[in-house]
Amino acid sequence: MPVNNKPLVVFAIPSLVGGGAERVVVNLANQFSCNGYGVHILLLSGDKSSPYASQIDDRVEIVSLRSKQKQYNIFLKMLLVFPLLCKLMKYFQRHKPALIFANLCAPQIILASSLSETNPPVVIIEHSVAFPPNSVKTIRNRVIHILMACSYPKARKFVGVSRGVMNDFLSRGYVFVDQVTYIYNPIITTQIRKAIENKIEPDFFKSPYFFEYGKIGGSEKFSPIAASV
Repeated sequence: MPVNNKPLVVFAIPSLVGGGAERVVVNLANQFSCNGYGVHILLLSGDKSSPYASQIDDRVEIVSLRSKQKQYNIFLKMLLVFPLLCKLMKYFQRHKPALIFANLCAPQIILASSLSETNPPVVIIEHSVAFPPNSVKTIRNRVIHILMACSYPKARKFVGVSRGVMNDFLSRGYVFVDQVTYIYNPIITTQIRKAIENKIEPDFFKSPYFFEYGKIGGSEKFSPIAASV
């Protein structure tokens, strides 16, 4: 449903807990809002609290579906996806978005869009390669592999955050050549430029330091980096 006669653009993501993909969603949502679109950030499992809350434009609406996403095994998670699909279809029917950007939740969004009467177009944004090397052999990743192979070709477009990410999904056959592109993350924002101007205390550099910055998780691989120093 258009917001004040403006096309509605939806950024779907599991939650806005601090991370790189979440920051990118906030940056893009703010810019689309400034460009005159109605904007929703659709949270599949998280609540509306976020370390980025203060950075979200007042015109951007946050919608939380609050679906259960506990540490169940892959088969129980597949059963729990049905209530989520019902919530998504109801949301699509009510709001009739013009476009959906799916971040970290593309299979669920694409399936719900396909089943919905409104069938809104979906653009996938992928922030990393599909799987680490030799990890597809696990049962969990085999199931995810099948879901990606079945759902990703139905998306309107696929955007990787680098040429490497784009080529990884192409090489696995998840997407088609005419469907893909890559766009680097919009990380240089007004907030970053202001932070650069902050002065650092001179005593800070008296001792050698090694910095690693990011969300602690398997994909970041902090330990090998630290071990190499």
